[in-house]
Amino acid sequence: MKPIIGVTSSMQDKGTVQVQKSYINAVIAAGGVPLVLPNKPRLEEYYLNALDGILFSGGGDIAAKYFNQENHEKVSGISEERDQFELALAKLAIEAKKPVMGICRGHQLLNVALGGDLIQHIEDHSQKDARHAATHYVDVVKGTNFHKWVGQDRIWVNTYHHQLVGNLGKGLVPTCHSPESYIEGYEYAGTDWFCFGVQWHPEALLESPEHLLMMELFRPFIEACKK
Repeated sequence: MKPIIGVTSSMQDKGTVQVQKSYINAVIAAGGVPLVLPNKPRLEEYYLNALDGILFSGGGDIAAKYFNQENHEKVSGISEERDQFELALAKLAIEAKKPVMGICRGHQLLNVALGGDLIQHIEDHSQKDARHAATHYVDVVKGTNFHKWVGQDRIWVNTYHHQLVGNLGKGLVPTCHSPESYIEGYEYAGTDWFCFGVQWHPEALLESPEHLLMMELFRPFIEACKK
């Protein structure tokens, strides 16, 4: 049986539920069955019970009140409904030890759910190039599971963000750093739960044949969801 993977979504102004097709394609290519999750508080437990794993996707900023700060003047795209829903879902997944993967906003959200915080604004980390283009490198921390997956000390990634993980949440260790030494990836240090996140968009990079290495991030996640 293929594992059922919940993929979080955004609610658009026109009343539509939206998720980038590249997330769906990546989950399918790695051997999972994607299920898009509307942001509906009080349905979190029902979703969790139906899923083998959760991919927390990208999107707007997370309200700073959830990590005990005031909103920076340049935050944008905050959705109270999405914040409430995803944080509740993440905390249930943490408690249940359900495998999770975070990408961009999702990477930030899982860190907040585990008690970490965010750097609310930096400049020059939102590229103008196509989403499948890699524009800067990250250094990979040796000895991490992530390093075993990619088999390289340095990889090239894309970048579409202005916020970053700050202090790491409980149990997380860094796996990748940007040239400025910002944390761009983490994983859970224990062996009893599969959790990792990255700041860039590996699902978008997979749209280019030259970045097939990014599939090595999705395969371990899907394998963990089969157990």
